[in-house]
Amino acid sequence: MSLNTYDKELSGTFQKSDAKPDKQFSFLPTVLSIIGNLSGKIVLDLGCGDGFFAKALVNAGAEKVIGIDNSEEQLNLANLQPHSEKIVYQYGNIFRDHLPAADVILTPFVANYAQSLENLEFLFKNIWQSLNKGGKVILVVDLPKGKDLKKFGSVKTLQGQPTDGIQIKIDLYNGDEFICTLFSYYYTPETLEKTLQEAGFRDIRWHKPIVSEEGLKKFGKGFWEGFSENSELGYISAEKI
Repeated sequence: MSLNTYDKELSGTFQKSDAKPDKQFSFLPTVLSIIGNLSGKIVLDLGCGDGFFAKALVNAGAEKVIGIDNSEEQLNLANLQPHSEKIVYQYGNIFRDHLPAADVILTPFVANYAQSLENLEFLFKNIWQSLNKGGKVILVVDLPKGKDLKKFGSVKTLQGQPTDGIQIKIDLYNGDEFICTLFSYYYTPETLEKTLQEAGFRDIRWHKPIVSEEGLKKFGKGFWEGFSENSELGYISAEKI
């Protein structure tokens, strides 16, 4: 059973998270910086939602982007928005269904939806099998540390000690406006890295988040002070050699 009702209560509210400062001016530019040159590449956007990342990936030069989600309502919302013919949205359960072949796979927060270590192992093996030789996966994962990051867009609370499988409560904000509450599962950095290795990945790297020049200009450098060190996010890249 899904923790979050994207087809029901969240269907009309989650899209507001696209305007959050951290999502626009750090999540997105950090991901694009890690991915690098997308010219001629086929990219999978797992857990694509309304297509926030998919559209940016095409704009960054991807030849084709396949957005996959297990929410029919989110896919409907994605298809209702104007988007490039290079983007295809399709239904799929990434913890069960095989994935199309790709050169790059983006998994923003998807690993935190694994309800067990077995689910996480299946996900990483599924991604490895889908990638072409020399392909790359980029993960964005929640790593709460008790920081108050409301002004940036989220407050994340571990529902217990930081051990594998513990639930995370995530309250999303845009400024003082409350958007919605999500739930996911925590996995330690050590477990994430080990599970990637066991799936066959190599050259596993952790990346520091960045803030775009646009974000610095809009909010000022003072607003972002300490964010990169305390973002409570992990950015990981790994390759299929």
